[in-house]
Amino acid sequence: MKRLTPAQIFVLNNISKFMPVGNTMKYDNIKSLTESKSFDGSFNALFNAGYFQRVHTNDFSNQFIRVK
Repeated sequence: MKRLTPAQIFVLNNISKFMPVGNTMKYDNIKSLTESKSFDGSFNALFNAGYFQRVHTNDFSNQFIRVK
């Protein structure tokens, strides 16, 4: 598993409080759960590390599911 930076751990811990594994949520809602200045970069790193997957929807909403 990829080693996480302190900022990424902070973002993941804040998201984990409200979004358990298997839950789907819009990106804007996920972003509002954390109060991190480096959210976009940290979330992208978590996404690339496999903690989140994009959910394909018919309405083109930007949704993700937590898998780890």
